[in-house]
Amino acid sequence: MVKLSKIICAGDYACVVGYLLSVLLVACRKQEEVPPRVAWLSPAGSSTYAYPSAIAVKAHLSDDRSIARISLLVFHQASSYPLVSTDIPVPDATEFHLDETVIFDDLYAPSGDYTVQLRVSDGDNETIASRSIALNEAPRVLTAVLAGSSDGAAGFRIDSLQGNAFVSAYEDNWHYRMGTVNTRHQVLFIAGKDYEGVKTLRLPDFETAAQVSVPNDAGDEQFTCSAFDPVRQTALFGSLDGTVLGFNSLGQLSASYSLSNGYVAVSVATGQDRIAVLASALNQSRVELFNATTGVKLQSLLLSAAEAHYLIAHPNGQDFWVLAQDGEDAVGMRYDPVAGLVTPLPAPLVSGSTITQVAGDHEGLFIAVGDNALRRLDPLDLSTEISSPGAPSCTALSYDAVNQDLWVLTPGMLHRYDASSLTEEATFTPPAGCQSLWLVYNK
Repeated sequence: MVKLSKIICAGDYACVVGYLLSVLLVACRKQEEVPPRVAWLSPAGSSTYAYPSAIAVKAHLSDDRSIARISLLVFHQASSYPLVSTDIPVPDATEFHLDETVIFDDLYAPSGDYTVQLRVSDGDNETIASRSIALNEAPRVLTAVLAGSSDGAAGFRIDSLQGNAFVSAYEDNWHYRMGTVNTRHQVLFIAGKDYEGVKTLRLPDFETAAQVSVPNDAGDEQFTCSAFDPVRQTALFGSLDGTVLGFNSLGQLSASYSLSNGYVAVSVATGQDRIAVLASALNQSRVELFNATTGVKLQSLLLSAAEAHYLIAHPNGQDFWVLAQDGEDAVGMRYDPVAGLVTPLPAPLVSGSTITQVAGDHEGLFIAVGDNALRRLDPLDLSTEISSPGAPSCTALSYDAVNQDLWVLTPGMLHRYDASSLTEEATFTPPAGCQSLWLVYNK
């Protein structure tokens, strides 16, 4: 009996030891699976901040072992635009009081709902805690009105409107043809003749960022039209060699779109992931559509009107308006790339006259016509919203959607109109030989 008892006790001892080891392993495992704890103090949920703001991010963090890492992220919920993404150094402790300030001074951060997120780890487990806030983006502000002037030879200058007078800002020996501005990256692209190519100037100091020569044997006047692609932040220039060239914000040649043989770009417009080009050859006009990224031609349609002059993106982001001349009348046509159709509007836009200049976007579209009148058109259907007598021989139009102003350049005079009523508000004396006008914004 005693011997048997010892055997049983020995068996019990082994079982007990095994049991205790398993309990200890389970306990350790459970301890390792306990995540850090986050108690929010600031910001308050659903709070709103206007540009610029300081956002206090405060929280009490704790862990039963040690806090190993803290990451702070702030991002736009709809687009994932990152406002902040940073790791915060922490001491090796079981508790930590987080007290950080996020400076909301990003000009380009969009309005909307943002997530303030803390990711806290103890080395094995991570806790993700979030708060939702709203940010109101930085307002767009007109910072400069620039005038480009040429003496017709190798003399080019840029003047800036200061108060009521233009002040010289930049001069160069340049056979100027045309230009366009990229306000997001604060650069101005100016195109010369073929051996000069395209020069990129940094604003506001007009320092040369790049110069790309684009040789062409067809003649001196290399460039035929210009536009800006806000989606890809690219300056576009039509060339006499039958291409449209794209230049990125660094002034590098980044894209090229080849037109049908013998055709030259007259006007360029952009929409979503497409580039549309209005092209002409002898007495024919056609519209050609390209994949903006690859440069592949997707479509080419011959137009019924031989003299087509302007191409404008439709507010729906997919279609385009074509403004053309049909005999004595200025007419409009709607280009639908999905259907592959160009449909004329039932009535002329302007009877017995021509369109000399166009400006605007999906918020407002303006034309200057040969009878010295200005018209505001509805971008959705090109119907005339308001008409007003304009200054004679308009050479350039620029629409300031921020301040609802229309800038009208005529020989020897620059006019500023109220865009909603087309009433003249002010006049300025531009530099001699002024032929281009650029509106520069803070973003």
